[in-house]
Amino acid sequence: MITRSIAPRLPRPSTTCINLFKSSAPAATRHHSSYPPRQVPAPTPFVPDVPTFLRLIGRQLTQHASKFNTWDQLFSASSRQLRDLGVEPPRARRYLIMWRERFRRGEYGIGGDMTHVQDGVGEVRVVDREGKRPLAINTPMLQTEEPKDGGAAVVPPPLPVVDADEGKIVKGVKVKEPGIVVGEYFRPVKGTFGRVARIKIEDGMWEIKRGKKILGGERRRKYNLSVLRRKAKEAAK
Repeated sequence: MITRSIAPRLPRPSTTCINLFKSSAPAATRHHSSYPPRQVPAPTPFVPDVPTFLRLIGRQLTQHASKFNTWDQLFSASSRQLRDLGVEPPRARRYLIMWRERFRRGEYGIGGDMTHVQDGVGEVRVVDREGKRPLAINTPMLQTEEPKDGGAAVVPPPLPVVDADEGKIVKGVKVKEPGIVVGEYFRPVKGTFGRVARIKIEDGMWEIKRGKKILGGERRRKYNLSVLRRKAKEAAK
């Protein structure tokens, strides 16, 4: 006589447990919606307003400058609000939001950390230190004598003595021997032999270039062509 074992039937979950599980979802939603708003960063001397910020990050976002009435609106608008304002296409909104977060964390592009800026122009000069390598620091703009056009090079007047502690070291700027300021977008001031350089706000200085898209078919054709060339070399041997 053959006997079969019958598996015990598991009890069905009660409706009370199901209702408790369903009621927990709205609570989680309410928890996330109660997050405080993100802090709006203060403008900097190099980036004092909305048009300048959009001009620096590039990708033709300056066309949307008139859509933001205040600095706070630029940094507090959500992605949906940016879409309602007409910031298109979606990749432009993602790019703008990415740069907002970078600026919020203090991750500026070249010149963004300068504290002395006049009419969109910042100045960096070399400061000699005894027994140490010279530094390039940001200081208030000082008038320097420039040689006349077409004339012979003249020895510039001695630069005012500046204490290294009075200025600010600018990220992305270095001093190259023999005491020349080197940095992207920095141009030397005439008559200073490269010891003083200035940077002026330009379109797209902080722009992150988009990569060139290569279609899969092009990659396959290049691979097949390389295979044919390799076989031809092997057959010629």
